[in-house]
Amino acid sequence: MIRKIVLSFVLALFVIVSLSLSLFVSGTVFADGYINTGGTVTNDSTYTYHVFYQNQSGTNFVCGKAGNVQVLVVAGGGGGGGSGTTSQAGGGGGAGGVLYDGSYAVVAQNYTVTVGDHGHGGASGNNNGLNGSSSVFGTLNTIGGGGGARAGAFNGLEGGSGGGGGSAVSSSGNGGNGTVWQGNRGGTGVNHGGGGGGGKDAAGTDAHVGSGNSGGAGHDYSAIFGTGFGANGLFAGGGGGGDTVYDNGGVGGGGSGAHSGGNTPDSAINNTGGGGGGALKVMSNRAGGNGGTGIVIIRCLTSDFIPSTISSGSGSDTVDNMIDIIPIIFAAILIVAVPVALVAFGGFSIITLILSAISIVIGISMLGTLTNLIANMW
Repeated sequence: MIRKIVLSFVLALFVIVSLSLSLFVSGTVFADGYINTGGTVTNDSTYTYHVFYQNQSGTNFVCGKAGNVQVLVVAGGGGGGGSGTTSQAGGGGGAGGVLYDGSYAVVAQNYTVTVGDHGHGGASGNNNGLNGSSSVFGTLNTIGGGGGARAGAFNGLEGGSGGGGGSAVSSSGNGGNGTVWQGNRGGTGVNHGGGGGGGKDAAGTDAHVGSGNSGGAGHDYSAIFGTGFGANGLFAGGGGGGDTVYDNGGVGGGGSGAHSGGNTPDSAINNTGGGGGGALKVMSNRAGGNGGTGIVIIRCLTSDFIPSTISSGSGSDTVDNMIDIIPIIFAAILIVAVPVALVAFGGFSIITLILSAISIVIGISMLGTLTNLIANMW
């Protein structure tokens, strides 16, 4: 009789432990699970990406566990300068400021994310482009790109990267200054050509008659964040200045400037922080191109920050559902079913009472672990 009792007890524990280990290995049940949420979430085989666009500004990145993440913060780009006088050109808009931290320490709390809006291009009739607005994550605060100068001998505006200077016949405007570590200055406008807006990696090009005035180059982060964000992984290119020659925007989303063909300057690509293109008056007043909106990207090592949905076999189960239900079932078996089976097989005896007590203690311990886990998660 005693052998039957012991055998039943051991068999029950064996089944429970085997099921627990099987589910743990398959990825359905975790002994320790934390969830990060917020923004637009994507993932690959190694990392989870939380991407915040301008329309999500003011929302939270909810971190469930202390650790380190990689963060890219890009402010909104400045607008290009407008034109209102024949043969005078506006400067290109400066790119939004950029900060990257490859090992940013986070704790279990909510982080408010601010994503900068673009600066509007200067309205036709000789108006400066407007500065972009700042993007912020934690201690990382980037400055919006400087607006391009209006046509004439006017200076570009300061910003994350500075806006390009405007131009008039035989006179010029200087480019605006950029912010240290975040960007570069804008180019100088000269003789019918507006200066290019500054970019993350390079200053805007100074105007030279007939040569075109390109925006400064942005930075390539594709090795870290891939090519699915920004302009194929590049961010914060400056806008081209208006000129008699076509002026390219800087790589990384910068808008191209207008030229003597009478075209409209290009706006920057949104979600890059690029600067807008500067205008050139040929037959009528022209407005500058808009800057690009900013972006904030947070990359988490998935093994450190377990996402809310995990794959198990051919299906997908949420961590909270599986963690809540399965341990409760196992605990109920240990607390109720095993003691009842022991008594049914062996009656009331010292050995059945001892084994029942052991089973109940294990079950209660499992419930306690579950309670602590849920408390840490939420």
